[in-house]
Amino acid sequence: MSRQTTMQRRGGSIWLKTRKLMAICLGGVLLLSSGNAFAQALDGEAEDGAAAEGPSDTDVKCDVSPDLRETGVTQNQVTLSSTHPVTTLLCIKPGSTMVPKGAKSVCEAKTDVTVENCEDKGCSSTLQALLESNREVRWTQIPITKSKQGEKWALNLEQTDFPFTDKSFFVGCKNEEHPSKTCRVDVTVKARSSSVMDNLVTCAYGAESNSEALKVELTEETSTLALACGKHGSINPTTYSTNYCENENLTSCTKSYSDILPNYSSAWWAGKSDTTDHVKLTIPKGSFPAEEQHFYVGCVPKAAKPEKPIARTTGPSTDTSTSAGASTCRVKVTVKAASSASPAVSSLAVVSAVSGLLVLVGYL
Repeated sequence: MSRQTTMQRRGGSIWLKTRKLMAICLGGVLLLSSGNAFAQALDGEAEDGAAAEGPSDTDVKCDVSPDLRETGVTQNQVTLSSTHPVTTLLCIKPGSTMVPKGAKSVCEAKTDVTVENCEDKGCSSTLQALLESNREVRWTQIPITKSKQGEKWALNLEQTDFPFTDKSFFVGCKNEEHPSKTCRVDVTVKARSSSVMDNLVTCAYGAESNSEALKVELTEETSTLALACGKHGSINPTTYSTNYCENENLTSCTKSYSDILPNYSSAWWAGKSDTTDHVKLTIPKGSFPAEEQHFYVGCVPKAAKPEKPIARTTGPSTDTSTSAGASTCRVKVTVKAASSASPAVSSLAVVSAVSGLLVLVGYL
C-alpha cells in the first residue's frame, strides 16, 4: 500500500512537472509569435516610411511653364554610378520639351554651352560616344497621364556602359514659346571600378575607381598576368619589362626582376604598352622562385603623368573627357614558390610500394 502511494505521488509529481514544462513552452511560443507580429508591424511601418520618402534625388522635375514669374535657368545636379544607374527627367508643360532633341543625345559640358544654344552650336554628343560604350545608349520616353505634364524621359545605364574615366554632360527642358525660362540638369557619370578576372586586369581611372590595389597570383598552373591600361592610361613603371615597383603607391620602381625571379628575361613580356591592347607577363614553369615573391605594377591616368605636366591655359578647361580627380590603378602581384609537392609524392609512392612488397614477401 505504501509502495503504491509512493508511486502515485511520484506519478503526480511527474505530471505536475510536465504541465509546468508545457506551460513554459506554450508561453515561449506565444512570446515568439507576438514578437514576429511586432517585427512585421515594424517592417510594415518601415516600408510605409520608405514609400513616403518619394522619388530619389536622381528624379528631376523641370518646370518651365509660361505662367511662372521667375526667369533664368533652374539648375539641378544628378550623379549616376554602378549602384545608382537610373535617372528620370520630367519636363512640365505646356509647350516644354527636352533638350537636346533625340533620345540618343546629350549636351557637352563646356563652359559656353547652355540649354538655349546646345543644339545651335552643334555641341551635342551621343551617349554612346561620350561614355565609350559598346552599345547604343539612349533615353526612353515614359508615357504620362496627367494633362499638365509634357514629357518624361528615363536613362538606365547598364554596368558595361560606365566609362573608364568620370564623365559629365547636361540635358534640360525649355519652353518654345517662352525661351527666357529654361531648366538644366548637370549629370556626372562615375567611372567603373578597376577589375581583375582570370588574371586579366582592366584599369579604370575615375576618382573612386581604385579604392585599393587589385591582387593577382601567379602559379605554375596560372602563370600569366595580363594588364590592360586602355587609351586613358599608361603602364607604370615605364620600364616595366625590366623593373618593378616595391610599394602600392608605385613610387619606388627601380628594382630588377632578376633579383626575385630566377633566369628572368624581358622576353617574358609580350604586347605593346602604347596601344589600347593589353601587355602580358608569362613566367616559364621552371623559372618560379624558391620562395614566394611580391611586386607592384599598374597604370596611371595619362592626364596625371608626372613627367609630362599639363600646361595650364588662361581660361577654364573645356575638356571633360577625364576628371581632374583621376586615380591610379595598382596591382599587387604575388609569385608563388616553385612547387616541390610532385617529387615528395613520387618518393612517398616508391616507399609505399617497397613496403608493400616486403610485407607480401614476408607473408609468403
